[in-house]
Amino acid sequence: MEPRITLITLGVADLERSISFYRDGLGLPQRDGPDGIAFFETFGTRLSLYPRKALAEDAPVSSEGSGFRGFTLAHNVRSIEDVDRTLREAVAAGATLVKPGQKVFWGGLLGILPGPRRLSLGGRLEPPPAALDSRNQEVDHKRRVRHSETPMSQLGSIKLYFDYKSPFAFLAMQPAFDLPQRFDVEVRWIPYLLRIKGKGERSVYSDWKARYSYMDARRWANRRGGFPIKGPQKVYDSTASLIGGLYAQQHGFFRAYSEAVFSKFFERELEIDVADEIAQLCDALGHSGADYLEWSELEGRESLERCIEEGHNDHIFGVPIFLFEAEAFWGHDRVPLLEERLTERGLRSSAGSGS
Repeated sequence: MEPRITLITLGVADLERSISFYRDGLGLPQRDGPDGIAFFETFGTRLSLYPRKALAEDAPVSSEGSGFRGFTLAHNVRSIEDVDRTLREAVAAGATLVKPGQKVFWGGLLGILPGPRRLSLGGRLEPPPAALDSRNQEVDHKRRVRHSETPMSQLGSIKLYFDYKSPFAFLAMQPAFDLPQRFDVEVRWIPYLLRIKGKGERSVYSDWKARYSYMDARRWANRRGGFPIKGPQKVYDSTASLIGGLYAQQHGFFRAYSEAVFSKFFERELEIDVADEIAQLCDALGHSGADYLEWSELEGRESLERCIEEGHNDHIFGVPIFLFEAEAFWGHDRVPLLEERLTERGLRSSAGSGS
């Protein structure tokens, strides 16, 4: 069994009130999902809310008594066969099988194991979309990704560390946004602040490398039809723009925001270290620049620090770096290698198999 907890599900008495608490009160970004359940993005494991009685019925135990504590832990697997194998491993380790693997309405199989001392930590064990029944296989992949028709089955998780001042992160942007259209994966964009020394603080060799890097980036851009990548006229602290990216993630306009920031910055039309300019961009994209400025003062800055700390834990040394199953792929030109790995894992979607 792989060391992974995919989902923590809380059984709640009042679903709408609980959604309001976590979304509006605590500010957790809510992910699209079917009616009757709510999903929230966190750094790593997802949080979901589900009616307590319905969650208990999954176990199956009574929602009232000591046999049910009102939450479950989910561990997703990659195939139908892996469901039974993982359940057998758990039973061999001393668990009691409360509910053997069986089909569920969202697709795949679900098996239930109680936790230690009968705490009923229900393990949801499900395959990726490629292994679901024919009904779900016929659903268009883009719709499944965007609207989470089978949210618990989105198994492929990729981290992408990026910084808006990196030309190579700019080159990685479009391929990264395209990945979920061709593979059963989700890409989690994590802002990571590159700390670059200015002239006089670095060796002449670093200056030569910087000039080469921008020349090389322009060559790659020209191979993709040509788009401006102008070298910066100073060393930027991109904190304001990275906090803006987190704000855009929370408010559902991250792609439009990132496309605008990257293109405008490398055309020298945007100062990514000036919060007021980021606020104006938010306004231009139909969102509140004033709210961004207020959020960036404390919550946004703390969120960015958590992202940077996560990057340190992942040993991030540059951007863009894609992380899949703890394997790093550094650079936009490593995307084909990443796609090979995703294909080996059986994550190429039926909708993207012809591309």
